[in-house]
Amino acid sequence: MNLSVNVTAEWVHKLSLIRIMAIDVDGVLTDSGMYYTSSGETMKKFSARDGKAIELLQVCGIRPVFITGENNDIILRRAEKLSVREVHMGIKDKVAVAGRLLGKYALGWENVLAVGDDWQDVPLLRAGGFSCCPADALPEIQRQVQYVCRRRGGEGVIGEILALCAAARPEIAAVLEKA
Repeated sequence: MNLSVNVTAEWVHKLSLIRIMAIDVDGVLTDSGMYYTSSGETMKKFSARDGKAIELLQVCGIRPVFITGENNDIILRRAEKLSVREVHMGIKDKVAVAGRLLGKYALGWENVLAVGDDWQDVPLLRAGGFSCCPADALPEIQRQVQYVCRRRGGEGVIGEILALCAAARPEIAAVLEKA
């Protein structure tokens, strides 16, 4: 994906430090919709493009982490399919969870790229070294982040962010060229 984004020297520096991508699920990996079958089962739509991007993040040395307020087995199944090992559900304080992960992996806040779309994501978006949101995030959230994606939640947001990272990091661009 060619983003045609002016990646500033400041962004290149910030993106060069990223080792964890902290991802909200509903509204980022999904379209934020709640779908129910006639028997009351919940369904969610995930983008295959995001799935491939999450796999490539790991190849590039960036650990994907799902931190969500939602508590749903569908999220666990999606994480398992993508080999995402850090999945934190039912979370009210996303900054606290991310802080514990930074301790676990001996990293700092500058190493976190946070992706969210709603009010509960704001503290983490502010804490991370770089932050992004989908195109359909609340306008108030869009004003909180460094990069507003062109894609909507559930339509390849993580792939777009991976392409942004590739624009700033030649080693990621090299991986994407081979993918």
